[in-house]
Amino acid sequence: MCGICGELRFDGQLPDLATLTRMSEKLARRDTDAGIDRPKGYFPVPALKHVRGILQSDACSQRGLYQCAYVDKLLAEPEAYFTRTQGSKLWHLAVLEWWLQLHVDGRAASHV
Repeated sequence: MCGICGELRFDGQLPDLATLTRMSEKLARRDTDAGIDRPKGYFPVPALKHVRGILQSDACSQRGLYQCAYVDKLLAEPEAYFTRTQGSKLWHLAVLEWWLQLHVDGRAASHV
């Protein structure tokens, strides 16, 4: 089924000229450039309490991968620190630690 014109065919034949015309008209009315060339959206760090739980867990502390003072600095101002590509540094640290807890330590996902 063509979602643009509502034409449903099972015979393998091409749609008639009137159907193609309707489809072309509907496509012409869509503003596809506005949907494609829009500015990048921002996605905030989800559920800071879960991120905090992961990064302040005993497993994270014992692993010693991150400097506690740096993690505390990020947690104090989660919207202030970004990577060069505008990703949240806090989110990057939390996702890596969560992955390590799940796949290396074999812990259940208790922070979610």
